[in-house]
Amino acid sequence: MKALRPIIPRTAALPSAKWHNPSNSPTRRYPSQTPTYWILMLQWAMQAPSHRRLIIHHLTVTPRARFPSPDRLARGGSSVGSEEYKSFDMSYRIYRPELLRSASATPLLVLHGGPSLPSRYLYPLVDQVPDRSMIFYDQLGCGQSDAPKDLNLYSISSSVDDLEALIKALDIPRFHLYGHSFGGVVAYEYVKRVAERPQYEEQTSDKDNKGHSCHSVIISNSSTSVAMSNEESDRILQELEVGLNTQDASIVNGAFWKRSQCRLGETPAVLQDVIDNTGVEWFSAPQLLDYVAKSSSRWARELPPVLIVSGTHDFVTKPCTEGWRRLFKHNKITEAEVDGSHYLHLEKPQEYGELLTSFLSRQDQEELR
Repeated sequence: MKALRPIIPRTAALPSAKWHNPSNSPTRRYPSQTPTYWILMLQWAMQAPSHRRLIIHHLTVTPRARFPSPDRLARGGSSVGSEEYKSFDMSYRIYRPELLRSASATPLLVLHGGPSLPSRYLYPLVDQVPDRSMIFYDQLGCGQSDAPKDLNLYSISSSVDDLEALIKALDIPRFHLYGHSFGGVVAYEYVKRVAERPQYEEQTSDKDNKGHSCHSVIISNSSTSVAMSNEESDRILQELEVGLNTQDASIVNGAFWKRSQCRLGETPAVLQDVIDNTGVEWFSAPQLLDYVAKSSSRWARELPPVLIVSGTHDFVTKPCTEGWRRLFKHNKITEAEVDGSHYLHLEKPQEYGELLTSFLSRQDQEELR
């Protein structure tokens, strides 16, 4: 019997987060966009300690741009064969907003995986990577963002559009980019798109845009080929089926989870919560299943420095990650393997946090020279 695709074990779901929406929230407008960009502040927890200070927003983006986060952003899109555009809200949240434009600690923009796993499973990074602003957002289809059912609205390219819309709306001149799992794919496709864009286009496409520079990229537990990581998952499942001498899918899938996804005794509540509240399931769509990361064009500018992180026991195995070095085509590459599986920030929080902090601090120091 062929092993089934992993089924994540479920326990009772945690209560959903509640969001405050004050009626007197300010609106920021960008006249060149249709529909108009706007940022709606929802919450600023000034009573919290500085390291937990938080700001939550809503934003409206142009048609064909969509992106979610625990603040709200509105996005438009149209279905295939339809001329009708629809708007959708997306959410993002900013921790330590007072450091958003720090010269010595460039903010970190975080891209979650899934796709469709709400971003809150990555919130522990706030404490693991101290003393810098951190921006999280829920991609369209999950978390606090709208979740249209039409799968034609979802693609990697659209996810990159949404990321660009967020960066422009926040108007942060410099940032680091972190992508976990599927988020690593979006991060790579973003920096590749920017590198391939003609420089004159960057300067003239938006007169109000002062420029936004990605100083480095962290790609964690991400595969250069979705098909390859699926094949590796199937291989591990089959090995477990033989080793356990059972064809009971629940036993095999449970063993797979403990071996290659989260090697802790109990699944952390923050992870179980997002699993129980997974959004629109478009990870079986052809546009994602056929994904293979391609090298940037020969006339593209150099990609930013990169940290590539993998887990020793992850189903995203070494053959799935070794291609990133070739794709970045420079010597500003740092590779690290952590003794864990897919959710390293939960399994090895101190080691993982120190790894990220060291890399980011090093990049900040290079920029200041």
